[in-house]
Amino acid sequence: MFQNTFSKLIYKYPMYKIIIILSLLITSCTPISSVRYVDFGIGPFPEINSNKIEIYNNILDIQGKYVEVGVVIVKGEISIEEILSVASQHGANGVIKDGKNYLLLNIHTQPSEGINNDQIGI
Repeated sequence: MFQNTFSKLIYKYPMYKIIIILSLLITSCTPISSVRYVDFGIGPFPEINSNKIEIYNNILDIQGKYVEVGVVIVKGEISIEEILSVASQHGANGVIKDGKNYLLLNIHTQPSEGINNDQIGI
């Protein structure tokens, strides 16, 4: 019954065809993006300025000791500014891209910075 009524509406009002097709195209082309932060339970670290966060391509590029603060799990397309915003909120001063996700790091150049030395194995 519903299909029959729907068919009659489409033939009677051809403008509905255009509206339905356009709405399907718009919704199917819109990417669904989301960011989820998973905390590793180390910290809390004080929030920092996102301009001070270093972005690394490889974990071997990091000079000094570090702890993994958490990971940002990304679905869809997200700007690096959004990743840096999440990192700054959780006190990460370094970020490494791992596939589509980002590993958040708190990097220590001196043993007395950040957390106590027992937590990072110094």
